[in-house]
Amino acid sequence: MVKINTITPDKHVFLKRLCFLAKPPKRLCYMGEIPRGGPLLNTASRFDFERGERPFSVAIVGSRKSTKYGEENAYKIAYKLTRLGFVVVSGLAVGIDAAAHRGALDAGGRTVGVLGTPITEVYPAKNRPLAARIIENGGMVMSEFANKTEMTELKTNAFLYRNRLIAGLVDVVIVVEASRRSGSLNTAHHALLTGVPVMAVPGDVGRKKSVGCNRLFREGAAPCLDYLDVLDELGISY
Repeated sequence: MVKINTITPDKHVFLKRLCFLAKPPKRLCYMGEIPRGGPLLNTASRFDFERGERPFSVAIVGSRKSTKYGEENAYKIAYKLTRLGFVVVSGLAVGIDAAAHRGALDAGGRTVGVLGTPITEVYPAKNRPLAARIIENGGMVMSEFANKTEMTELKTNAFLYRNRLIAGLVDVVIVVEASRRSGSLNTAHHALLTGVPVMAVPGDVGRKKSVGCNRLFREGAAPCLDYLDVLDELGISY
């Protein structure tokens, strides 16, 4: 059985930004290892840093009812950024989230799954093997809910509530595929409120799963055509 740990956000450099959210978590439950830093690989960036500092991280989120186009883009961006030393953060949902986690794992790197359910109940059940693989490969699965009682006492949509954590942990949020009312747009909203850059993968204007992404451009989101656009957005030379 995997050990469940608890920590307050102020106790670790990777989590510390969560202390500055409008509604910061009082404590976090997690399985696995909290990511630690190291220099970005193969770069000549002013952002290179010494081991032990906070690693660069990117949220890759999108529709649960994803298309092959969306999953391929999520996987590819996650894979390429992970190879450079980024940590990929997502929500462990089916679709885009799962594709992003798999891309990071296949690149041999670390990824973080943020649950909207208690730490003891990875949801959906079909992604439990994926959660186990994340933990086995040095990543982390986390939640601010220790049990179902805490989740139900929240009296709001727990999955939308957890999105503020995803946005709060990262240096940039990438929305890969989203319909008009997609939950991933809520993650983008939290990012914009806290000054985290938002990017989106452009899609066919006639495709429902692209409406949310294409509309984000009106709100100032930068287009993400590949991983190099992410480096440009963060001022990283490569």
